[in-house]
Amino acid sequence: MSEKNQQNGARIRQPIVTVLGHVDHGKCVSPKTRISLADGRILASREIFEQHQTNGVPKELDDGIVFSLSDGPEVFTFDGTGVRKAKITHIWKLKAPENLVKIKLRSGHEIDTTPEHPFLIWSDGKLSYRGADEILAEDFVLVPKVTETYHDRERIKDYIMKRIGESNDLIVFVGDDAIILEKLRTSNLQSLRKRGIFSTDPYTSISRKRFRSTDFARICSFFGISAKDAYSMIKCIKNSSRKWRAGHTSNPMKLPSADEDFQKLGYVLGCLAGDGYINGGKLCNNDLEIHNIYIQYIHDVFGLSCKIKDGHTCKEIITNGGMTFIKFLTDICGLPKQNKSSSISIPEIVLMDNSSLSLFLRGWFDTDGYISHINNTVEITSKSEKIVRQASLALLRFGIMSAVFNKNGYWVVRIGNKTYLERFFSSINSNLKRKRDRIADAVPKATTSRIFDITPMTGCELESLGIKNADKHIPYFTRYKEYRHVSSGFLRQVAAATGARNHLFDLLCQDEVCFVKVSGKKTIKCHDEFVYDFTVPGTHNFVAEGCFVHNTTFLDKIRRTAIAEKEPGQITQAIGTTEVPRNVIEKICGPLLEKFNFSVSVPGLLFIDTPGHEAFITLRKSGGSIADLAILVVDVIEGVKPQTSESLDILCGEKTPFIVAVNKIDRVQGWRSKSDEVYSFLENLPEQSDTAQAALEEKFYSVLRQISDHVRRFHEKEFIDIDRFDRIHDFTKTIAAVPISGRTGEGIPEILALLVGLSQQFLQGRLTLTSEAKGSILEVKDMPGLGKTIDVILYDGILDKNDYLVIGGKLPVITRIKAMFIPEPLRDIRTEKKFIAVEECQAACGVKIAAPNLESVVSGSPIRSAKTSEAAEQILAEFEQEKKELEITSENEGLILKSDTLGGLEALISIFKSHPIREATLGNITKESVIKAEANNDPFHKIVIGFNTHSAEDTKLLAKDKRIGLMESDVIYHLIEEYEKWVSDRKEELKRKEIEALTFPGKLMIMPGYVFRSNNPAIVGCEVHGAVKPGYRVFKADEEFKQIGEIKQIQKEGENIESAKSGDRVAISIAGPTVGRQIEEGDTLYTDVSSEDAIKFKKFEKLLTHDEKAVLQEIIELKRKFDPRYGL
Repeated sequence: MSEKNQQNGARIRQPIVTVLGHVDHGKCVSPKTRISLADGRILASREIFEQHQTNGVPKELDDGIVFSLSDGPEVFTFDGTGVRKAKITHIWKLKAPENLVKIKLRSGHEIDTTPEHPFLIWSDGKLSYRGADEILAEDFVLVPKVTETYHDRERIKDYIMKRIGESNDLIVFVGDDAIILEKLRTSNLQSLRKRGIFSTDPYTSISRKRFRSTDFARICSFFGISAKDAYSMIKCIKNSSRKWRAGHTSNPMKLPSADEDFQKLGYVLGCLAGDGYINGGKLCNNDLEIHNIYIQYIHDVFGLSCKIKDGHTCKEIITNGGMTFIKFLTDICGLPKQNKSSSISIPEIVLMDNSSLSLFLRGWFDTDGYISHINNTVEITSKSEKIVRQASLALLRFGIMSAVFNKNGYWVVRIGNKTYLERFFSSINSNLKRKRDRIADAVPKATTSRIFDITPMTGCELESLGIKNADKHIPYFTRYKEYRHVSSGFLRQVAAATGARNHLFDLLCQDEVCFVKVSGKKTIKCHDEFVYDFTVPGTHNFVAEGCFVHNTTFLDKIRRTAIAEKEPGQITQAIGTTEVPRNVIEKICGPLLEKFNFSVSVPGLLFIDTPGHEAFITLRKSGGSIADLAILVVDVIEGVKPQTSESLDILCGEKTPFIVAVNKIDRVQGWRSKSDEVYSFLENLPEQSDTAQAALEEKFYSVLRQISDHVRRFHEKEFIDIDRFDRIHDFTKTIAAVPISGRTGEGIPEILALLVGLSQQFLQGRLTLTSEAKGSILEVKDMPGLGKTIDVILYDGILDKNDYLVIGGKLPVITRIKAMFIPEPLRDIRTEKKFIAVEECQAACGVKIAAPNLESVVSGSPIRSAKTSEAAEQILAEFEQEKKELEITSENEGLILKSDTLGGLEALISIFKSHPIREATLGNITKESVIKAEANNDPFHKIVIGFNTHSAEDTKLLAKDKRIGLMESDVIYHLIEEYEKWVSDRKEELKRKEIEALTFPGKLMIMPGYVFRSNNPAIVGCEVHGAVKPGYRVFKADEEFKQIGEIKQIQKEGENIESAKSGDRVAISIAGPTVGRQIEEGDTLYTDVSSEDAIKFKKFEKLLTHDEKAVLQEIIELKRKFDPRYGL
């Protein structure tokens, strides 16, 4: 990776580059877009966001919010060779645009996305990316052929237990040996009832061994009984509505327990999805075979019996479970209570297990499906679009591809093609002999699917591959060059007969993905407030509505550019990084290098894949970030947004050299872009009209002025300018900006050339390698067969296998490298799926390290290497000393600061250097931190501030209870702003506290017809303006303005309240007056604010609401009629 410097013979490494600013995550899907999860569920994008936002770390964006997840849900993604599972690391919720684009495939699958959302398509013999607004009918989009989900039947029991705990109308019966009875008999039952754990008499519950389902769930939670153990205790359940105390005639019903029960439950639910009347708990069907199986399964699963009676149009099978069975279907399984035919969906309880799903689909097929004699296809119909589209996605688990369409108002899922019919027969099938026979008959008659088996490769493209002796092995081979598109079966035949094999054949003939043609595209109005997106590191794509959607960023474009220009095996994506070697830079930037007369001497460029601000947080060394250079991406249309300002704060605060990429110039009015290939901005500029050039010039320099104003706040003593890169004479005093298009690749050559030029001109000393390896831990991971591993960005030196490794942090450790890995070279989309063991690695690079004693290691920790144990001990002592010198512990008045790493703590102390610091130490915020903050006398020091830390719930509760500020952020420059805001808010709070003892201005208007009591005390209904509390004296707005009584109590909706505010309608008891004498219906009463209180309110007028100010003014005017000096 490093080379000899031509001038001095020193070895230099690649510069490390990170990207910040406008991350361009505006590429989103609509809220209802169905996403297939690896755990089997199929959820709408909005559901995924709402379910996981509470577990994430939020970050406000210019146009929405993003949550970083440490353990996100797994989705299906394409890694360049096949379909694999990968975790979502970020969930995005952004303001929706005015319009979306609906893409429809020939398979009937359709998806609504933002216009720029890229899809993986086939273009000119390779995988490419194309935005939704640029996709054409006849384009081929990549789709999965199989999505293998996890199987865990215990999750179904967890799910049932959760739903039981949420149901208000069920009684749970337990056996004599249930552990819950033993625990309750040794507990203080009255105490449990007072705590709200029991809603009924606990003694009766224990003696009868039955509990309200909500109580049962709370009791199990209280005693720490697992959902699995709780489920096993349940003997049966029974409906018992709280609305009436008698007449619960339903029979008790057992729950499914054995594996076969859950499979049979799937079939029962499938039959009901097709021919069920859910509110009546009936199956309405005339097929005797179905009757027999359904009745048997009902008995096996629930212990219930059934009866058959004649309905209006067909037989009705009714269980003796009554409302208990119905409640199980609706409250537990989630079947719809009304409009079943148009709203039915596959229950989540079924989606969790493939064997249950298989039987569900069988039951649905038996009741609502048929085999088409015309098409030799399996078809299942429904009025519900949702269940049909869900089924099409769920069938992929069995390797079955299907089409979706609407026919005469009914939705249909269709399965054709011999392979998919065979899989349907083996995986799903039918319980009805006539349908089994028809499927078996259809299989040999099925034809090639014109949807899924046709590849995007044309006959001419096939011929251009120059396959030798094709005519000898395949009759009439030359005829195929006339074909518009050839089938995957024919390509396999060619490969088998001729031995021809290349990456195109591998992609088009593989078993996990294929291409489906686009049948239509249209722009539609977006009626939702937000759209959603998900980040999948490495591959940056996921399956949505049965196709792969991609989320590109500016860095993705650089990566793809490098891939396109590489020789095989040259570009790799190392751990957390993307390496672009020198020869690729020379190929991309050749004309520019000649134009500006310089050559490339650095070994290449190493881009950090971690999003910019996170890279600055995690990847640090003593004194700052490990990044040598940065690219700030700004939208030419939107300009500098809060997100951009945050990035500028980071760059200027860290003093990191950066260039500006002014993105999306292709959206400037009149700008003509070339094809989706990388090209130079300077070459394309003369091709533009004068109008387009003028439009770009205006927008470009508007953005630069905004950046300049922000930068000058950090460089008040020296003039720092910013200009277009080709107009700069002195790069030490001027920031370079490049117009680019991340979509088309325009300007990428200028970006790479600038990074190289600045590195070679100004960073030679920084890039010189030393012998000792130094790096920063990007992530700590568990790897099968290896245990704990660390992903490291190495920024200096050479690391050898068997070196000692010293890791700094709160508890520095010495370990020995057991193995080192880098990902194998990839052809296209980046992934870290397979690793190659290496004996040595050299900065700058990313590497995975396996070693013992990594349990206490955290991301962001520094690492150094040593050849001997003595040298390692010396480095360990240096880390300990560095930690000792940096950490602050004292009894002085001041702030409590916490950070997870030494680099982070160093930056945090620097940020708050103008404030007194009581303690600054490594680690998360704990209860001890809160107690130390409480010991401060100054109210503005009663706060704990954490950079990249996490505090436990009990710590947060303690801080809230003791009114101690607790502030955490993963953006260090936010903390000082948030602290200053907290101080400002605290000052206002203290002022507010000072006036709490005063009588607030309030006005009561007695409402006619709302006299509840005449006297002792009078109780009247009032409309409130301002603020009133019990204890306030009130006077009447008449000629005397005398006190008439005191407010004793205020009630709202039957509940006592401590105060009432403007707009409230409340019942107020007033001691003193009698209705009809001192007060009347329609009278207006005022709180008796003293002259001294009025003076103080004038001082703190900003703390009063608009209504409180208005009422105070009325009181002043009334009082001054008798006391001209009132309130002065």
